[in-house]
This record gives sequence, C-alpha cells and structure tokens, in this order.
Amino acid sequence: ARRGADRARQARTTAVSRMGPPRSWGVARGYGSTPTGVASKLVRSPPSTPLDAPRSYHLRPALSACEGPGGDVPELPEVETVVRLVRPRLVGRTIVGVDVRWTRTLGGLGRARFARAVVGARVSRVWRRAKYAVMDLERDGGPAGHLVGHLRMTGRFQVDPPDVDPGPYARLSLRLDDGHSFHFVDVRKFGRLWFTPEPQRLLGRLGPEPLGDGFTAEWLAAELKRRARQLKPLLLDQAFLAGVGNIYADESL
Repeated sequence: ARRGADRARQARTTAVSRMGPPRSWGVARGYGSTPTGVASKLVRSPPSTPLDAPRSYHLRPALSACEGPGGDVPELPEVETVVRLVRPRLVGRTIVGVDVRWTRTLGGLGRARFARAVVGARVSRVWRRAKYAVMDLERDGGPAGHLVGHLRMTGRFQVDPPDVDPGPYARLSLRLDDGHSFHFVDVRKFGRLWFTPEPQRLLGRLGPEPLGDGFTAEWLAAELKRRARQLKPLLLDQAFLAGVGNIYADESL
C-alpha cells in the first residue's frame, strides 16, 4: 500500500511538472520596473523577439492571482499593474493609425467612427478605475475623449516596436508616432476598448475601491448594516465595492 501511495504521488508530481506555468492574462509588454506591492514576477520575452529589438518583458501575475473560480478574470491589483507598465510607453504619444481586426472589441462603435475619433489624438494620461484601464486623449491642448478598456478573461495590452509581431490574437492595434504600436490581444474576444466622450458613462455607477480613501472599517460596517444580502455576492457587486472579483472575495472570507 505504501509503495502504491508513493507511485501515485510521483505520478501527480510528474503531471504537474508537465503542465508548465499557469495561464496568464493582462500581460503588459512594457518597459521599466515592476510596481511594488503587487504580486507578480517578470519573465523574459520569448525567443521570437528580434535580438536587436529593445528589451521587452511579459508581466505574469503570480499563481495566487490566477487560481480558483473566476481566476481567469483580472481584478483591481492586476489591472493596476498593467496600467503602470504601459503608461510610460503611451503618455505623450500621438495615435497615427488604427488597425481593427475584430469589430466587437470596439463595444458597438464602427471602425470608421472609431478611427476618426482617435487618429491624430495624443494620449495625455493613463489611469485605472476599478477593473477598467482609461486613456485620456487630447487635441490641440483640449480634451478629445477617452479610451476605456476592460481585459475580461483573456485580454492583454502590449506596446511593441514595429518589427515585433503581436500574434494572431491581436484584435486592435493603435500605431503611435514613435514607431511603436499598442496592441489589444485577446484570445477569447471578450475584452473591450470603448471610445467615449465622457468616461463616467461607463464608470459612473461604480462604488468605492478597497484601496481608496473612502473605504474604511466604519464605512463598511455602516453599509453592511443597511443591506440584507449574502456577503460574497455583495462584495462582487461593483456598484457596492469596485474592483473585487472571485479571487479576492474568497481570500477575504
């Protein structure tokens, strides 16, 4: 019996080792250092990257951020990491071209209207609200709308040199004035990048964030007393608490 148990453990270990690293999403191919305080690790780009191209990195969330029910969907800390990685490569850049390969990624806007809205606009700011990444656009020093992105299950942002192929799952590409391109890569096509004149149309109903100044123990206690709901569904309600998903709700409980 002991030998049988040993063989079973060895078989499980072999199977796990063959599985390789966990699936990752929200990969931001950026330049610079990793934000502190976020569970993540850096791994070098695959060998397909040209040797003479600038160094780029894939950000792969740690295993604890990928496991469990709903673990394929990025939550607030992972989206914050993605935003911090792409921000230095986008702020100050002007969009000079658009290539839309999957129209539904635009969230209902046609390709021609999307191109007219963003081509010639300059990215003035990149920030995050809950699980959304937001790019503020400007023209001639004045506001020119916003790009609001949600990675959903398999989406990721990449900023690559012109000689780097983003692969077959690039659904949307924005060509920048420095020769690089911003790619929205999404295997399962659930991610979205909306253009909107006013981001509050998409973000206005979101509740406070767990890392925001308005989130305190006193606020949480008072809000829980006002509601008669199961605790986990309440934590997942983005109008009540924005940015929390299955992983962190399970961990907190």
